[in-house]
Amino acid sequence: MPRPLIMPMSRPVPRPVHRLAPRPLIDLSDCVRCEVCVDVSPSVFYVNEAGTISVAERDEYPGEEVAEAIRSCPKDCIYLEE
Repeated sequence: MPRPLIMPMSRPVPRPVHRLAPRPLIDLSDCVRCEVCVDVSPSVFYVNEAGTISVAERDEYPGEEVAEAIRSCPKDCIYLEE
């Protein structure tokens, strides 16, 4: 008698995790206004009317974008609110 065909159980495909970050803050005394953060994460950082970098008011901040802005900042002046 032939053996029954056993099909492996399918597993759900994991979806990418989009982690949320705490609010980023900028130490403007160290900021050289290179705008790397604006280029990396324009939904979070922008140049305000005074010409300095500001953080957008949001309910949630995209963790991956914020982390990339922190890593990319040449003056290490972006940090997360505790």
